[in-house]
Amino acid sequence: MTRTGRSSRSDRRVPADVLIVAAFLVVANGIIAFAPWQPLRVVPGLILLLFVPGYALLTLLFPARTDPGDSAADGIDGAERAALSFGLSVALVPLLYLLGYLFSLLNPPSTLMSFGVLNGFIVVTMLLGLVRRQELAPSDRFDLPARRAVVPDLSDRRTDRRGFLADLALGGAILAALGSFVYAISDPGDGERFTEFQLLSRTQGGEYVAGDYRTVLTAGEPQSQIVGIENHEHARTTYTVVAELQRVDTEGDAAQLLERGDRTERTVSVAPGESAYLEQGVTPDIVDENLRLAYLLYTSDSPIGDPYRELHLWVDVYEPGTEPTDA
Repeated sequence: MTRTGRSSRSDRRVPADVLIVAAFLVVANGIIAFAPWQPLRVVPGLILLLFVPGYALLTLLFPARTDPGDSAADGIDGAERAALSFGLSVALVPLLYLLGYLFSLLNPPSTLMSFGVLNGFIVVTMLLGLVRRQELAPSDRFDLPARRAVVPDLSDRRTDRRGFLADLALGGAILAALGSFVYAISDPGDGERFTEFQLLSRTQGGEYVAGDYRTVLTAGEPQSQIVGIENHEHARTTYTVVAELQRVDTEGDAAQLLERGDRTERTVSVAPGESAYLEQGVTPDIVDENLRLAYLLYTSDSPIGDPYRELHLWVDVYEPGTEPTDA
């Protein structure tokens, strides 16, 4: 009875690697989502992208263990599993991104969608691999390798020159790929850092759209537009939006500022990959046609120097009661 009970518990035991991968997914996604310092995300991000997807797939494809030195066993050894995990992950990640692209209805997937697809693939393949392992006898199931498999006997390794050069080339390729990923994650190029700045209006359904702006204003009557800010700077950024009514001379090659009217400022902090929508405007204090309502964006909490982004509307301002009847 005791022996049968132990055997039954052994049959149902969850392999250690499944528990480790599950714990890693929780910790890695938590760090990537909430770590305030970008370099903290590099290590868990690299492991999640360059090792775990391939490892999960291998647990499904090769559920059986391999004894060291048994070339006839139906499985792969620890070194082969580690190398293949890296190679398969490099091949799988672009395919999973494409799958996220399709799930996003042919729009570039958001970071949340991409990580959702990646995590979903890992969880599903690990569970399917667990099912396949449970179908095998406990002694045949793959689990984390013993010390002998992790630190193999060097006398059993190939010592010929060709094998050494092949191993050296594989190691160099892995290090080069890791280096490129570290650089891409920790220091993305300037061309990848930008902020989207838009003037928007709101439909009756609550959606933000470009267009349908109010361009006929009444002096002394506050008006506002919706300003959209989307942060792609790879870091939390503080923005200041300045709205200013301006009289300009447009006869030359470039508009010349003649007079400044009412001016307002608003500051907002936006997390990387997030958007903010501000309702902001001015109280018109200049009466004229073809005035410029300028919206200036600064990446700081004080508007100093040239703006980072600039938008404007051409508006007409009338005295109260003199607005066009079709306005």
